Amino acid sequence: MKTKPGCCNLWASEITKDKPAPEDIVLYARLGIHKYNMIQGTNLQLHGIEKYTVYRKVPYSIHYVTAVAKDPAAGGSLVTFQSKFYEEGFHVKRLTCSIARPKPGPHDDQAYSPLTKSEPEDKSALPEWPGDNAFDDKKHYYVLDLSKLVISKVAVYSSDENIVVPNERLNARNAHGFKATRDRVAIIRRKMDKFSGDITLSFEGLCEWRRTFL
Repeated sequence: MKTKPGCCNLWASEITKDKPAPEDIVLYARLGIHKYNMIQGTNLQLHGIEKYTVYRKVPYSIHYVTAVAKDPAAGGSLVTFQSKFYEEGFHVKRLTCSIARPKPGPHDDQAYSPLTKSEPEDKSALPEWPGDNAFDDKKHYYVLDLSKLVISKVAVYSSDENIVVPNERLNARNAHGFKATRDRVAIIRRKMDKFSGDITLSFEGLCEWRRTFL
């Protein structure tokens, strides 16, 4: 062997009262549940984290998160929820959620078999921040009311002209998010593969990007 293999780290952790889950793991679990809700039309809510496993080889990492979700439609019953994330940390950061599902039972495994076909990966440059007048285009933008928050503006853009109700752009399969705070702006691309159901968030820039994502 002419070159040494890269260094890999693997660790697992179960959550206790004395050792809560890291904030990033909580954010990832919320993204997994959000993806499931988008696809299934449900309203599951994160209740807690049971355990997580991380495999890391810079600049990549894979996260497996086992969470507990609450189902308001079933009287608040709790379900075990599994999700898997692939994180890429180059200049353009990407976070892909490939698995997001309630824990399958003995006869449910086939229902979640992964599909082999997928859409081409979108590695195009992220757009520039739009001019202020661009947000008046209600046909493509939905601007959230954030008058009570530190965030000064959040807008969601989707090129899908079949979306009639503006706030439905929040759940568009492919969209760009524009987020402005007092001292910075962030542009985020969300893409959901129509074949595999994988959801990928892309962000470019230097900051606490996981919190910007989610």
